[in-house]
Amino acid sequence: GLLPALAPCLAEWFDDPRFRGCAFINTAVEIADLLPESLQIAGRHKRQMADELARHLPAGPQREQRAAMLAMLIDGAIVRVQIERQPQAALQVLNAALNMLAQGG
Repeated sequence: GLLPALAPCLAEWFDDPRFRGCAFINTAVEIADLLPESLQIAGRHKRQMADELARHLPAGPQREQRAAMLAMLIDGAIVRVQIERQPQAALQVLNAALNMLAQGG
């Protein structure tokens, strides 16, 4: 499933010497003033990401809220690694959250 593969996939991406963070986050920060429509595109991508994550979480009344939390944690991990170049700390927090969310917590 997706959830067990998420942290290893992100770890591989974070360890890539070409890692520069998320293109959608970077675009929203760097060029939104010049191209306001880029915010709509980035927002749509982030909503699609959360929707996809929700499909892989246990069913329940707070599934969408848990998916939104996970999406924000992923974005936060991406930015943290981009700034600190220390993926292990971000991955540790992400793994703890994944375990909690996978159990419906």
